[in-house]
Amino acid sequence: MKSLLFSAAATSFLIFSGQLPAAAAGKSAVPRAPTIVKKETGPIGIGPLTLGMSKAEVEALNSGDVYVASRLHRSFNKNSEQIPGVERYVSKLVTPISTTPISLSLLFKDSSLVSISAFARQEDSVITTLAAQVLAKYGEGTLSDSSHAKPCESINGETIAAKNGEISRVWERESVGTSTIQTTFKRAHMDTCPANQHVHEAVAITLEFLTIEAIQNAKTAFGKN
Repeated sequence: MKSLLFSAAATSFLIFSGQLPAAAAGKSAVPRAPTIVKKETGPIGIGPLTLGMSKAEVEALNSGDVYVASRLHRSFNKNSEQIPGVERYVSKLVTPISTTPISLSLLFKDSSLVSISAFARQEDSVITTLAAQVLAKYGEGTLSDSSHAKPCESINGETIAAKNGEISRVWERESVGTSTIQTTFKRAHMDTCPANQHVHEAVAITLEFLTIEAIQNAKTAFGKN
């Protein structure tokens, strides 16, 4: 069912698939043998923005094809703030596949970047394009679809339906000596039926997310936006 992620062409590969930096797994700076990746089944970042970076390193990404367009602003979340050492920031990310910067949410655990989430408030956005790149490089992943159409009352003899629920695709990357990295593309539909008979279509609200996170460090800390 590739059509989910193929509605936008993958014009250039921005998905980074190198090894996870030691900081993402809480490693020390002492030289160690290279991490052995069992299988390259998912990315660890978007362009030079990768898991394991410090806040200062992220803020230093201020030029090139992919860079942080604005300073990091602290964002408070009741779920993540309950965990010691967890900090959430929001910003914008410039990429060559979008004319406008992408909305970005970053989660740090003990000063190490453990979750990158890019999102857009529309269907078939630049997030779809990034997800198509992941699918093209790493395969199908795991698809789930909880979306459904809710019939609205017949208006002027025309039947209208509002779509709700989520479509998601998940890729997991397991490494020896590091956290498991999970990449999730999610498209959430939150349509509502027309409020009166003068409106002939449902009010469509769609959100798209692409999240890359170190599960062992961030799964319990990464709350909803």
